[in-house]
Amino acid sequence: MRNPGAVTWLSSALMLGGTAVLGWHVWTLHEAATAQRLAKTWLNRTAVADRSTPPPVRNNKWIRRGDVIGELSIPRLQISVMVFEGDDARVLKFGAGHIPGTALPQGTGNVGIAAHRDTYFRRYKACSPMTGFT
Repeated sequence: MRNPGAVTWLSSALMLGGTAVLGWHVWTLHEAATAQRLAKTWLNRTAVADRSTPPPVRNNKWIRRGDVIGELSIPRLQISVMVFEGDDARVLKFGAGHIPGTALPQGTGNVGIAAHRDTYFRRYKACSPMTGFT
C-alpha cells in the first residue's frame, strides 16, 4: 500500500514547482515587453527631437552593451523588434541584438543582428535555412 502522505507531498511539490515556473515565465515576458516599450519610446523621442538631419553614425567605442541601436521592422513578415547592442543571452532576452564588431546601422559594411527564434521570431520556428519562411 502506498503512503498517502508521500503522494500528497509530491503532488503539492509539483503544483508549487509548476506555479513557480509559470510565474517566472510570466515575469520574463513582462520584462521583455517593458524593455521593448521603453526602447521604442526612447527611440521615437530621439527621432522626433531632430528630424532635420539623419541621426549621426555613432562610434563603436561609445556604444555599451544593452544600448538601443534601432528597430528591426519587416512588414511583410509582420516583425517589429527593438535592437540592442550585444549578442549575449541577457540582451537577446529583451530583443534582437547587434553583433559587436559588425557595422552599425547607417554605417558602411554589413550589419549583424542576432535573435532567438523562440522569442520574437517564434512564429517562424518551423522555418529552416534550407526551406526559408513559410
